[in-house]
Amino acid sequence: MKFTVSTFKNMERNYRNSALANLLSITLILSFGLSGCKKTDEPDNAELLNGVWINTHYDEIENETDYKSVLEFTGNKVYSSAGVVFDSANQKWINRWAFDYVLSGNRVTITGTDIQENDIEIEFEINSINNAEIVGRFNFYKVNGEQLPDDYVYKYKKVQQNYSEIIVGTWYGRATYAGSADTDYHYWNYLPNGTYEYYYREDPTTQQWIKKNDNEGRYYLYDNLLATNWSNDIFSGNPGLDYECWEIEISENMMKWTGYRANGLVATYEMVKVPGPPVLF
Repeated sequence: MKFTVSTFKNMERNYRNSALANLLSITLILSFGLSGCKKTDEPDNAELLNGVWINTHYDEIENETDYKSVLEFTGNKVYSSAGVVFDSANQKWINRWAFDYVLSGNRVTITGTDIQENDIEIEFEINSINNAEIVGRFNFYKVNGEQLPDDYVYKYKKVQQNYSEIIVGTWYGRATYAGSADTDYHYWNYLPNGTYEYYYREDPTTQQWIKKNDNEGRYYLYDNLLATNWSNDIFSGNPGLDYECWEIEISENMMKWTGYRANGLVATYEMVKVPGPPVLF
């Protein structure tokens, strides 16, 4: 979720819509996933917790795609991945920020420092956990010693598939939803090292392709959740860092992106896999 530091103090009032709430989201997600690590006298609960989990719902409401987040439990650490807003011109997806956690009965205590140097202390109570889903709520959630109100019930799904190999290569496509400001075709070239190249045209009537050299593009995959970072957006003209998340489907040489956005907007892109990037003149 996208958020800024100041939002913490207004979280109860603005939690779902505030940019600041997004920062909180990282820790919330951490805590929630941690809660999923329900540890009781049954050792298989700890085994169930190990792995990667995607936050999907709060109080049975599905999160917008950009606000989904990821928790990875391994050893005595939990790694949080989520979008963070540092300021209006700098927001990015942060991958695998580490926290400590301890399991006791059906409660998980999470402690550490988030990316914006806030001290975090959380206790999450697990309602249920299995090899596909965790459901629970917070007993307390403290940021810099201040307890934040949170009465939501959170739900996470466990990562079951891996698109990391099949996405590598070059894809050619465009937006397919009504009202999109992006009406032309593009190339996305995904490299094995987690970076990607982006190609566009200033004039859609020509074949003069441009490689966006200041893109600083990086991508992260968690099951069907694709998170991408880039800089200096060509559509808005805004400088700085930005990120976006999509739910993807890949079948043979076809890929579809779906993004659930604010006000009920469902954004979609469709593309095909091609031999390589365009020829530059």
